[in-house]
Amino acid sequence: MNINLGTFSILPVPTGPAGAAAVDPHDAALIYLGGSEGLFRSADGGATWTRLSPDLRYPHVLLVDPFDSSQLYAARRDLTSFLPLPGVFRSTNGGVTWEKRTTGLGTERIFALAVDPHRQGMLYAGSWAGRVYKSVDGGDTWFLAASEPVRATPRDAAGTVGQLLISPVDGALYAVEAYGGTFKSTDGGATWQQVNTDGGWLAIDPQHGTLYLAGRRLQCSDNGGRTWIDISSNLPYNPQTGVYATYWVGVVPEPLVLYTRYHRSMDGGVSWEQLETPANFVPRLLVLGPVPTLYGSINGQTGRYQAR
Repeated sequence: MNINLGTFSILPVPTGPAGAAAVDPHDAALIYLGGSEGLFRSADGGATWTRLSPDLRYPHVLLVDPFDSSQLYAARRDLTSFLPLPGVFRSTNGGVTWEKRTTGLGTERIFALAVDPHRQGMLYAGSWAGRVYKSVDGGDTWFLAASEPVRATPRDAAGTVGQLLISPVDGALYAVEAYGGTFKSTDGGATWQQVNTDGGWLAIDPQHGTLYLAGRRLQCSDNGGRTWIDISSNLPYNPQTGVYATYWVGVVPEPLVLYTRYHRSMDGGVSWEQLETPANFVPRLLVLGPVPTLYGSINGQTGRYQAR
């Protein structure tokens, strides 16, 4: 029996390839999409879109300040090399205009950003070189959170901090390196502990603080990374690469629903249903609400999957 899990559609918004997306934490209908053609905003849950700025081209991280929705932060790629650009980009007028903040960052290429939901004005930036920077004044100035990179690497080895997350439950800071593992700091980035040898994509249940890590397999931890449970056994597996079909993970709490790039689980990962999405759809954001929605990039356009 076929079960309709939801609908997929291409959005009539000329973002070009979608690099990043963000949702206002106080208004789930207010959504931002950034692509090669600039930054776009929808105030009606994705039904209609307006281009805010042609200047913020191809952000790979986009965040809305939880204390001030008119303030947005971004990290950008170079459109020619697709490497991260130096500096952090900030808007104080809802994304209309942007300024580049580099004080304390120098020429460090920024790949990841996190805004502390517990402390106004506190931000973290993860660099191409594996270092984490900190700001306590809303991004005006930056300093190294620790003197050493998150992970010690040989001179020519990649150590990029690809993702930074702050738990809304206990305030712990997490850094993910695609090939170096997942790390945790409980002192604002001053020291780091490796909590998983897998990297990839990390999501945190905003209600309970449970961690979900999509790497070579999908794992979860309900104790801040001290122990992990493999919940990928019923996902498709490629024996040639030794990798399960995860790539990305998103969490809907209360009741718990997990999403990967291709699948959905409504029982904590015991069983999985395949989403009716194209194989080349790459999710960038999961918007929580009455109808959970995945926004992402597909063939140089923006696609949307709406669950049922």
